[in-house]
Amino acid sequence: MASLLTSLFVSAMLATAILLPRPRLTFASDRVLDCSDVVERVLEKSGGRLLSVRPHDDTCTVTVLVHEDGKRPYKLVVRMDSKDAADDAPNQGGQ
Repeated sequence: MASLLTSLFVSAMLATAILLPRPRLTFASDRVLDCSDVVERVLEKSGGRLLSVRPHDDTCTVTVLVHEDGKRPYKLVVRMDSKDAADDAPNQGGQ
């Protein structure tokens, strides 16, 4: 009796698994956002120390700790489109 119930349960689970739509898997390696240009620009302009970088969609969120003489350090959060930073980045080729 137990084996009959077990086999009915397993077959019901298999039927359900076949009928349910499967979610489409996407891997993080399919689309990688490069925030290095954004980080370089923010550090160059602020003169601060990098705390974190968070890529999301086409936006990079860069958090920097900025020290100024005689003042308490403050946290600066910059959100920038990665395409804008790549367009504005200086040419790295030799002149």
